[in-house]
Amino acid sequence: MKTDLTVIIPIYKTEKTLNRCIESVLRNAVDEIILVDDGSPDNCPIICDNWGKKDSRISVIHKENGGLSDARNEGLKRVKTKYVTFVDSDDEVAPDTYMPLINLLTENPHIDIIEYPAQIHIGLKDEHRLTFHDDITDISSLEQKKQIWLNDLFAHSYACNKIYQTKLFHDISFKKGALFEDVLITPYLLKKVNYYATSSKGLYLYHSNSTGITLNFTNLPQLLQAQLQICKDMGIDIMSREADRLYLSLVNTYIDICRHTNISTNIPYRRISFSSAQNAKERIKILMYNVLGQKFFIKIFVLLRHLMIVMVLANILY
Repeated sequence: MKTDLTVIIPIYKTEKTLNRCIESVLRNAVDEIILVDDGSPDNCPIICDNWGKKDSRISVIHKENGGLSDARNEGLKRVKTKYVTFVDSDDEVAPDTYMPLINLLTENPHIDIIEYPAQIHIGLKDEHRLTFHDDITDISSLEQKKQIWLNDLFAHSYACNKIYQTKLFHDISFKKGALFEDVLITPYLLKKVNYYATSSKGLYLYHSNSTGITLNFTNLPQLLQAQLQICKDMGIDIMSREADRLYLSLVNTYIDICRHTNISTNIPYRRISFSSAQNAKERIKILMYNVLGQKFFIKIFVLLRHLMIVMVLANILY
């Protein structure tokens, strides 16, 4: 059955997981798979070419290394189908994920983006499943776009667990060389979206990658600055109670920056409502933040960092 769906897979130094990734996509109904070899120095180019010979739905692009964004953009230039999605080459897609989503899109052709469940950080202690209700939301006004961003979309702006109408990318591309490119592009896509859907069907399997940028704490200041810039562009006042969940997320990023790096950064301080907490740990954190104030709150976490270093050294020396 024709799905009118293209899957773009950017590839760089993932020879150990690439076959697993491609096989998982092939277990789904797709019209085309575009493998973008981003100048990978390992066996990935050969693996790509072998797959291109095996299956007529697979096309291969070889290019000089330009990063994840550049690889996705190169793949987008070749897409001829109505819909497009992305899969990272160290991840998987569960069987029978795409067809129910395509059926929903076919029945509701006005939907611009549909988001579906994902298993996040597979293999880590914080592994969890991101789930959704079946819903179609009109976000044609700027206020509606702002609300969907505030309602936690900022926290799961992954490109890979969404199917897009390809036309959204006709004059928008992933920023080359940028970190957290998914976060940066999502608000600009939202500006063109009238209907945003979520589905309880399907599952994207996001594996932990020890070399991934999200595990590199020195890059977190760039994520914080990107979030603050997006709020400015969308007219979101992070000092307002309306933005409590987003503000708490910014505080968490700020804590990680201060705990793990010596990079100086800052966010404006305000008290956080307890209603924004989703668990006991967050409630304790909010209480400390509100009572101690930002300055002393951060000093405690920095002190804990130094104490941990001393404990590690003590174990090594003695």
